Amino acid sequence: MRRRASGDRGVSLVELLVAVAVLGAVLVASFDALLAVAGANRDQERVVTARQDLRMAMRLLGKDVRGATAVLAPPSGPEAPGSLTLVLPGPAVVRWRLDGAAGLVRETLAGAGGPVSATRVVLAGATLPAGTPLFTYLDAGGRQLDPGAIDPARLAACVQRVRVSVALPAPAGERPPVASTDHSLRARDPAVPCDPVPSSALPGQAYAAAVAATAPLGSWRLGEPSGVLSAANSGSAGSVLDGIWEPAVARSDGVFAGDGAARFPGGPVPPYVDLGTAAPLAGTHPGWSVAAWVRPDADHPQEQGTLVRKGVGQDGFALTVHPEGWFAAQVGLSGGGRAVATAPPGTVRPRQWSFLVATYDGSHLRLYANGVPVASQAQAGTVDLGAVVTRTVIGATSTRERPFVGAVDELAVWTRALSAAEVTALYRAAG
Repeated sequence: MRRRASGDRGVSLVELLVAVAVLGAVLVASFDALLAVAGANRDQERVVTARQDLRMAMRLLGKDVRGATAVLAPPSGPEAPGSLTLVLPGPAVVRWRLDGAAGLVRETLAGAGGPVSATRVVLAGATLPAGTPLFTYLDAGGRQLDPGAIDPARLAACVQRVRVSVALPAPAGERPPVASTDHSLRARDPAVPCDPVPSSALPGQAYAAAVAATAPLGSWRLGEPSGVLSAANSGSAGSVLDGIWEPAVARSDGVFAGDGAARFPGGPVPPYVDLGTAAPLAGTHPGWSVAAWVRPDADHPQEQGTLVRKGVGQDGFALTVHPEGWFAAQVGLSGGGRAVATAPPGTVRPRQWSFLVATYDGSHLRLYANGVPVASQAQAGTVDLGAVVTRTVIGATSTRERPFVGAVDELAVWTRALSAAEVTALYRAAG
């Protein structure tokens, strides 16, 4: 047996108790930390599951709205912001409402006012965003309407879209973000007039009417409020060309006072509007035009910024702005070629709104700035917008490259060439 060395007094009982206490405190702290992590993970899983349920509910609600032939006037009183009554083919009447106890409820009505023949809770725990109605009524131009100020007999002619806004589930202690989507109803009867408010009361209404008169395939006013996930198309292609924000829209003041525009801040993961792969923006056409109001930031990156692009390489089309203050356009042609035109430097000024237009008529690609022609390039051919599978994106390329930094408003696309007179008329309509 080894003798204890001189001065080696061993571990005293007090020291042993202190060590055990310290070890116990460490174990308790570690256990508490593990519990906190597990709780956070459970909270995150709850949020993810709740948001998946929300997306399913919004798809079902959107299907009802898109299939509706009319919207009935909402009830008056506190229930109005959380109630939507739709007439579906059949005919059938359904009412969506927010029940504070049950959540989002879908009811099938025997008539316009009831009685209820079937009730289904679609989303438990749904809540209204603070200060935002669950349902907002929009006209064909995407402007908000007040159903209470419209004759119920004419409401169906006025309401062309319904915006649904809900509070997304969020982790404990965080403010729930707001998500909104727009859904278009079926085409209305043009014989039924709609004039709920004077045109002068709506910002940019004269310009919107001038654009509509030219029958664009796609027209995105881009005035949706912050948090909205969709960019409504008021062009002839309808909701098939509605855009989806990735991520949600950032709002900026628009070219028209009191109206909004889309804000593209750039960054490592720049946001854009995805218009998808819809057939109207594909195939061959006799001509093509694109128009947009743009306001680049002064600190624009030293590379081209993409205002809108369809496809990659030479196919599809693109409208881009460059740091030196010039802009360019290109459009694909049958046989694999393309027409390209470039405006002079200084055409586009930072922090100022500019109205940019590109048109191609089968022989020339022409560029206009603020209603004035600034460039023309001769190139014969037939427009080829590429395959259906290639995406169209506003604000960047589909791979988030070459993002535009600034604000974009009132973007429109035509599958024909606008005339010089039409371009001038659009610019003048903006006032």
